[in-house]
Amino acid sequence: MIVMTALLVRVKEVYNAIAALPEPNSIFEEISSWIEMTGGPYGGEYNTSDEIAGGVFANIASDWANFTFSPEIFMEADGYVFVVGNYTGVNKATGKSLQARVVHMWSRKAKGKLCFEQFADTALLRNAMQN
Repeated sequence: MIVMTALLVRVKEVYNAIAALPEPNSIFEEISSWIEMTGGPYGGEYNTSDEIAGGVFANIASDWANFTFSPEIFMEADGYVFVVGNYTGVNKATGKSLQARVVHMWSRKAKGKLCFEQFADTALLRNAMQN
């Protein structure tokens, strides 16, 4: 029997909430740190729900058509959840398609809030955004 920890259950719920809502701002209230890979178009650390919504998700909506993250594998180790999947989409400015394999790392920090960190091939993201 596979037992899922509370963290793994919550991470899966976050992905479902983000996919289901046109503007998932309320889900960001429980995230204390969202780190996009340095070198990527949105690289940096976002520490409030407004920063996450505006600095990451609003930019994605502005820059990409049909952008999705499709999680395939969920793994747990030492208080972390790792999610392996793919980004896909079409850049609105260039018309170029994106397909990039990525890993997301989740943990719980202060006051039980979630922390997110992205690991991605930032060159694939940038190449799709450049003519």
